[in-house]
Amino acid sequence: MIPDEERDRLVTVCRKMHEEGTDTEEILRFLRESKCSKGASLGVMHRALGLRPNEAKRLVHLSRTWADRRESDEKVENLFFDLLDEIADKIVIVKRDLPDEER
Repeated sequence: MIPDEERDRLVTVCRKMHEEGTDTEEILRFLRESKCSKGASLGVMHRALGLRPNEAKRLVHLSRTWADRRESDEKVENLFFDLLDEIADKIVIVKRDLPDEER
């Protein structure tokens, strides 16, 4: 997490870079070299380029700049969704076990 002031500064710099025609990969490289995390880079790109959050996530996640993190991040994301599926399955089971008047 970066402080709001630093995030705002990076948004301004990245917006200017984008308006000047700088390639998005170069902007992402600048952010990473500026010690901006992958998650913070996603937020900066969302604000600086006016992207929807899912577009910013895709741009950052599939970039060459963050390619070294892609596999491990996908594993974590898959574990998260597997856990959600397990929780959802338990909720359905509990609901099925309730008497009709409590469903």
